Amino acid sequence: MKRITEPFGKAGLIVAVAALVFAMLGGAYAATASKRHHKKAAGAVVLAKRYSKVFAKRYSRAFSKRFATAGPTGPQGPKGDAGSNGSSGPKGDKGDTGPEGPEGPEGPEGALGTAGTTLPAGATETGVWMVISGEVLVPLHFNVPLSAPLPEESTHYISAEEVEKFEEAEFGAGAGELCEGEAGAALAECEEEFEAVAATCPGSAASPAAAEGNLCVYERSAPEPVTAFILDPSTPPNFGVPGKGASTSGATLLANGYSSPGPAYGTWAVTG
Repeated sequence: MKRITEPFGKAGLIVAVAALVFAMLGGAYAATASKRHHKKAAGAVVLAKRYSKVFAKRYSRAFSKRFATAGPTGPQGPKGDAGSNGSSGPKGDKGDTGPEGPEGPEGPEGALGTAGTTLPAGATETGVWMVISGEVLVPLHFNVPLSAPLPEESTHYISAEEVEKFEEAEFGAGAGELCEGEAGAALAECEEEFEAVAATCPGSAASPAAAEGNLCVYERSAPEPVTAFILDPSTPPNFGVPGKGASTSGATLLANGYSSPGPAYGTWAVTG
């Protein structure tokens, strides 16, 4: 019985039964009628079958909606395949510049420098100098002091002419050379002296340099030859003038011997 009701529902079953009853009545009536009404009875059967089908079709849906009950939920179907990725959207407009961030906290205070620091061996510091005619004293201050004073033989003044001849190694007695006119032992002594200075002060006014433990003062330009001395103000005076050399804190350049207008100037280098 359950197999019959499932396809049509209870309402459909009722309608089908009614149609069957009408059909059986029509058949019984036709069997008992006389032969002269045979054709008429047969027509009644046909009409009964036709209207039973119409009646069943028209009212089975209405009855099913009214009396039908929902069946149990079926099992979940399998998961479908993932769809293809969509195309990339258009690039957005550049955003506005954000507001300026807050000021950061103040950094910690740096450590104090070590007192009594001196220029390390092989390290070099440099400076500049300038005088304007007459006899002038120019201080040469060492920002980082030396570990020991420099004697006279470790301080050197190189004129602009000497720098040029050092570069060309013109130490001989020929015309225009540094030892021009010298001969014999005097020539040998002159050449040795200039060669030693050239090795001790291998730089120039544009790029001052000094060998370890030496002070080299370079003349860049002068209106005429300058007589210069490098003095150590920390030494006792001799006839009112300090001794030659350099203290640990610096030296004094005494420039004299020219009266032409215009400055004489240059650079210096000292190496610990």
